[in-house]
Amino acid sequence: MVLTTGLTPLAKKVLQKARPQIGGLFHYSTDDPWNSGQRAQWFLESLTAYDGVFSTRKANLGEFAALGVKTSHLPFGYDQDLYFWDSNRGIPDSKCEKAKVFLAGGADNDRVILLRALVNAQIDLSLYGDYWERAKSLKPFWQGRADPSQIRKEAVDSMVSLLLVRRANRDGSAMRSFEIPACGACCVAENTEEHREMFGPDGEAVLYFKTPEELVRRVKEAFGNPELRAKLRANARRAITGKPNTYVDRLKTILEQAGGNGK
Repeated sequence: MVLTTGLTPLAKKVLQKARPQIGGLFHYSTDDPWNSGQRAQWFLESLTAYDGVFSTRKANLGEFAALGVKTSHLPFGYDQDLYFWDSNRGIPDSKCEKAKVFLAGGADNDRVILLRALVNAQIDLSLYGDYWERAKSLKPFWQGRADPSQIRKEAVDSMVSLLLVRRANRDGSAMRSFEIPACGACCVAENTEEHREMFGPDGEAVLYFKTPEELVRRVKEAFGNPELRAKLRANARRAITGKPNTYVDRLKTILEQAGGNGK
């Protein structure tokens, strides 16, 4: 069996040449092939050579089907060896938490708008990821890239961590949607169908928002309520780690479905 991921796996001619030597060809689509910023015709053509595709987003299942590709929705997951609650440090009480909002991710234009709203509301930020230095008002809060150990620390120390999707990818959830809660963070999340499936009703495991104004309101709500933050930390972590959401689990699902197809 051959399993590829991402946007640059194998060309169709390579897959066709390899076909006689393998039992099954499958692809785990972690990016949107129809994203205008990364669309490649050769890649779209290669998809028809696969026995099946697993997509992390629901929004493009119809487009895969239109190509004649058998596709299943299989969300992102997390690596339990990298993203976990460090019980030795413990979850801080309200006296130790830092009144700031943590985000690890790239500076997509729609995200810049959201973070500017927080800055305009005089809310402190802790930003990690690429390209934030290009946004003048956000550059003072940018701290470069974060490795998993830094993400674990920031997720626990910050009063609020953001769970944002990549709208250019039409995501309903993202890698951080799994990784950040697994570390024990108090999360404010974009209101998407997939986030609601993961975390349940508003206020149970996360606080949801749709607009920049609502984001500011939900962050202030979390800042002002230590009991709520403690509840969200525990419930969000349980929502992720209490279910089969690791990448080992994702691979098991792929192998099971591949086996069900006779591969």
